[in-house]
Amino acid sequence: MKSHCLLWRCLTLGDDLTSRLIREGVPDPAIKTFVSLLLSGGGETTDKAMGNMWWHVLQEPELVARLEADHSLLDAYFSETMRHSPPVHREDRGATRDVELAGVAIPYGAVVRCWLASGNRDDTVFDDPDTFDPFRGDLYSERDLRAGYFRDGLFGHLGFGLGRHFCIGYQLARREAVVGAQELLRVMKSPRLSNEQMDVIKARKRDGSIRSVADLHMEFDLR
Repeated sequence: MKSHCLLWRCLTLGDDLTSRLIREGVPDPAIKTFVSLLLSGGGETTDKAMGNMWWHVLQEPELVARLEADHSLLDAYFSETMRHSPPVHREDRGATRDVELAGVAIPYGAVVRCWLASGNRDDTVFDDPDTFDPFRGDLYSERDLRAGYFRDGLFGHLGFGLGRHFCIGYQLARREAVVGAQELLRVMKSPRLSNEQMDVIKARKRDGSIRSVADLHMEFDLR
C-alpha cells in the first residue's frame, strides 16, 4: 500500500528525483528507503561537514578573504575539510574470507573497523597532514573519486569511503555544502567567529564515529 506522500507524488509527477524513480518503475519500498537515506544522509552528516568547514575557515582571516574574493575556491575548501575533519570518521566492514592484512590475520566473519580519518592524515601521502590547508598541492580536490583514490598524480580524501561502498549521496553532500556557502557569501561579508564561540571539533559519539562542532556562532556584516 502506498504512503500518502508517495501516492500524491504518483498523481502529480514532476521533474524531481522521486518522480523519475516512479517513472522508471522502481518498487515503492525501494523508493521509500532511497528517499529516507537522502534525508538522513543529506542532513545529519552534511550539516556537520558544513559546520566543520566554516569552523576551520573562520580560524584564519586569510582563508576568509581569499574565499570572499573567489567563491570557486569552495570546492577545494570542502575537499580539505573532508580530508582533515570529515564528520564520519570510521566505517565497519565484515571479512568475507580469511585474509592477512599488514601481517595481521583476519578470520572470516570478523568485523574490521576502518578509520577513514587516519588514512586522511597519513604522512606518507600528505605533507603536514594535521594542518588544514585548502591550497595544499598533494590533494585531489575535483569531483570525488568513487572507484579509486589516485588521479593526476594526486591522492583523494577518504571522507566518503572508497570503492563499492563509496557514499551514495556524495554529490548531494558536496553540492549542499558548496551551494549553501555560496548563498551565504552572497548576503554576508567579513564573516567571523563570535566571542560566544566556545565549541571545537570533537567526537560526538562514544565510539568516535562522528566528529564535528556542535554549535557554530558567527558574526558578519550584510552586503
